[in-house]
Amino acid sequence: MFILALSVSVGHVEAAPLLISLDSDTLLYSAGEDAVASLSCNPLAKVIVTVLNSTGGLVSNVTVTLNSSGKLALGLNTTVLQTGAYTVNATMGASHAQVNFSIVPAFIGLEVRAAGADGAELSRATPIYYYFNGSSFNVLANVSAPNSHFVLASNMSAIGVGEFSFIGSEARSTGPLSGGGAWYLFLLNGTVPGNSTEMGQARLSINASAGTGAAASENFTAVMNIQPLTVDPALGGATTDWRSIPDLTNAS
Repeated sequence: MFILALSVSVGHVEAAPLLISLDSDTLLYSAGEDAVASLSCNPLAKVIVTVLNSTGGLVSNVTVTLNSSGKLALGLNTTVLQTGAYTVNATMGASHAQVNFSIVPAFIGLEVRAAGADGAELSRATPIYYYFNGSSFNVLANVSAPNSHFVLASNMSAIGVGEFSFIGSEARSTGPLSGGGAWYLFLLNGTVPGNSTEMGQARLSINASAGTGAAASENFTAVMNIQPLTVDPALGGATTDWRSIPDLTNAS
């Protein structure tokens, strides 16, 4: 079924071809997610909208009237639809438009790795990262999800860097997943205050969550103003100067 809602628009729109589009950047939705199909055509036009499942079975059939600007937003209630592929058809006389979308089980994944000053990921993942007063803070977070309808957030105030909050569309890069959906890469960066004298460690979290309830969290330990050799003498030795190693995850 559909929940119908008029979109708010201002001004007159000239007569236009019948068009239909979805608000998803991937045309892939999580079950239970709010989805909106936008119609546009002549003002006050009557349009027949049908939804078909992957076998051609009729899921919904409604006749709607566009507003005075020739627009209408249709809310798709995905909670009553099974996972699978669907087609939305819009018909007005001889004019026809359609768009396809799919519904998949809700999921979200998260991988976190420290990065160098240039934003490139370090050689190997490690649960402990070392920071010093005035040093740069660079962490890469890679989120996997059906689409960009999620939030990535973290509070790094314990090391003086502050809070981060991104929506999926703000990813610095993205690409498809082999099983459907996409990955979204974010760079969380900042500078530890130069006057920081605090010594110790803090457990920090990076969290990704979607409106469907799908969520993921990754934790790592940030060690402040302590040389790795001080934490574990076995790491050092008379020939090791940790300050000269740009990537501690690839030290040998």
